[in-house]
Amino acid sequence: MRKIHVAIKEPGKVPRSVWISPAKENLEKHVGGGLLFVLVCSDLTIICNRDQEINDAKYCADVCGKQFFGKIILAGLKDGGLADLPCGWQELKRAFPGLWDEKAD
Repeated sequence: MRKIHVAIKEPGKVPRSVWISPAKENLEKHVGGGLLFVLVCSDLTIICNRDQEINDAKYCADVCGKQFFGKIILAGLKDGGLADLPCGWQELKRAFPGLWDEKAD
């Protein structure tokens, strides 16, 4: 099966670069439940657990003014589907410095 290059961020940790299958079941396994896709820009999305706040998950990161809880996945978007991250690691770090915050509430 095809894999895509993404960044995974867990509460209290810095993001890590991984290759994962974009299959729905695999993404649900990574975020711990049903999926919520939050569009960051035209070619980047954050995938998280749609019940993150209800499930009392730990704070993970602030991205574009939105707080995320529990494990999140940053993935690219291309041709109507998930794709590799659209930028390099350093560019991602400059654009979203809050992802590198290791605090966990």
